[in-house]
Amino acid sequence: MRRSLSDDSFRLTMKVRQLSEGFRDEHWISALATPLLGELLREVIWPTDLTTLDVDAMVVRETTHRFSRLSFHRSMVGRRLPLLLTASGLTWLAFSPEHERQPIIEMLATRPEEEYQLAREPEKLHAILEKTRKNGYGSNFQGWQLEQKIASIAVPVRSQERVIGCLNLVYIAKAMTIEQAAEKHLAALLRVTRQIEERMEEEEIFYEHR
Repeated sequence: MRRSLSDDSFRLTMKVRQLSEGFRDEHWISALATPLLGELLREVIWPTDLTTLDVDAMVVRETTHRFSRLSFHRSMVGRRLPLLLTASGLTWLAFSPEHERQPIIEMLATRPEEEYQLAREPEKLHAILEKTRKNGYGSNFQGWQLEQKIASIAVPVRSQERVIGCLNLVYIAKAMTIEQAAEKHLAALLRVTRQIEERMEEEEIFYEHR
């Protein structure tokens, strides 16, 4: 057993949970990443989230919001982040293979709500995803109407060359630009994602797409 960094609940460790018939692939994220997020928090101060894809949104699996003195949210685990409006969502779309990405974009494009408009503008979306791949990270600067005061950058977490999640850093937009956030914190985010990936290899945990 171990205590969750985000909500103080006790959760089974990875090896124990792998023995359970109810174990789901994406649950690796909490067990492996929690101590690394704690170390990252001491370095970057701003809160970070680990997210995985759930059909049409990125879901927060683990977070340091509760413990960051710069956080403006406390309860984040389980929150759904829109794919087209958040750094994590755009990062997943940018770095995932086309055969996984395109069906999701087509699904979102059929929805009439404004938050899915980008899916109906393929050239604009393509340019955003190309820029994300070129930069090596996704970004959102006050682009999500529900969270207009925030900005974020995110990087992909991979297993066997597949994107299985994203690690983001969230901050108040007026504090710095996206470029400044990347200059200050991108290296730390990339280092932690590598550590997560290495720990997955050590534990012989391989993500299977469902």
